[in-house]
Amino acid sequence: APRRGDPGRRGRGGGVVDAATALDASVLVIGIKHRTATGKLLFGSSAQRILLDATCPVLAVKVPQG
Repeated sequence: APRRGDPGRRGRGGGVVDAATALDASVLVIGIKHRTATGKLLFGSSAQRILLDATCPVLAVKVPQG
């Protein structure tokens, strides 16, 4: 079975969650951008994975389009 933080199972967001856990972070702040449903389906969502797996509060900030 894949271990915690294995990109094959949880994607890139798993490493962020693992680092926050190791550092005993009190909050995570992540930037998010709008993606189409097709884009999320094809590429996944690291932000979503972080929001679901984090053991501390997560503040998601919308990145301005430009």
